[in-house]
Amino acid sequence: MKDSYAYYKDRLEGEYFAAFDRIELYCVSQGMDDSSQERLLGELLDMFLTAQQAGRPVKRIVGDDLEAFCRQFCSGLGWRSRGIDLLNSLASCAKWVLAFTVLELLCNLEEAALPDLTTDVSGYILGWGMGLFVSLLVGMAVKGLMFRWKRISMGVYTGLLLGVLAVLVAALFLLPDTVFVLPELSLPIWAVLAGCGGYLLVYYAVRHRWRKAHNLQPPRKIRMMDLVEDTLPDTLLKQYEQKNQRLRRRGKPPVTPEEYTEKMRRRNRQEQRFRGVSWWLLVAVYAALVVWVAMDSALSDTLLFAVILCAIALVMRKFFRYIDQVTDWWTEALEVCDRNGITAIDYFQGVRLHIVEGEDASPEN
Repeated sequence: MKDSYAYYKDRLEGEYFAAFDRIELYCVSQGMDDSSQERLLGELLDMFLTAQQAGRPVKRIVGDDLEAFCRQFCSGLGWRSRGIDLLNSLASCAKWVLAFTVLELLCNLEEAALPDLTTDVSGYILGWGMGLFVSLLVGMAVKGLMFRWKRISMGVYTGLLLGVLAVLVAALFLLPDTVFVLPELSLPIWAVLAGCGGYLLVYYAVRHRWRKAHNLQPPRKIRMMDLVEDTLPDTLLKQYEQKNQRLRRRGKPPVTPEEYTEKMRRRNRQEQRFRGVSWWLLVAVYAALVVWVAMDSALSDTLLFAVILCAIALVMRKFFRYIDQVTDWWTEALEVCDRNGITAIDYFQGVRLHIVEGEDASPEN
């Protein structure tokens, strides 16, 4: 799970994060995709987290020569591993092709019968090939410079990758048709749907059997509450201290912990009331929009509009889920404060101490 990997990597600090970031960058420059990256680097990440918690120096793991460690770590990446990475990349491309082809089918279903509908797949092929080429090009450049110029990091690699892609895409649009013409490759829509769907079914079936045969455990999943508990108390405590510093500079009395706790209690009640009606209101608005479009549009256009609204709702749900988790965390934290007769500031300081000592940072602790 990609967000779990990123979450645990962000818990590394100082020399541990710097060393792991260089190892990860070297693996990516070798052409390793996200799936292989999480699988191969997962155990190493556990070792780094354990060493950091125990206070052992990072050189106990990587030795004195980080470049030699990276080369040794990636020495087992042969053509078989690169082929697996290529198949993983093709599966990601197939998902996008399948999604856009379904949308195109919904838009054009009333104009012609399914056997007569065609779609141009040349853009998908060009985009996939361009992504592989740019990844290989930037990876070769970064691999040759990363140990000579220590400022090159995963952020620099990502920036270079996006920059080169942006330049190539802009060149394709700006070049006149006489210089570059994308050849059209039209295929029946039913063939594209069958090909992408069949490949994805085979891909996931083979991957499941391969993981089962190698006894690979699924990536560690994290709760959204883990992220809230690890980051929110420290952030709120810093905001409280900064606000009081600004008030002192202006000659005003600072906010007391009791006043801050009461303010947060009022805000928490307001957020709970808002959460109770927000989703019902959103469903009502979406239903009204679909009915309004259906009155003047064809069935295919209405279905397409409903699919787009559902996609927007899923994105919004992920955002509002974080807000819901923050509200739930505040509710539990304020209950703990009331039971123990402490303020929210006392609670933040206690949670910070738990995180530093590596203990559970949940409100009950």
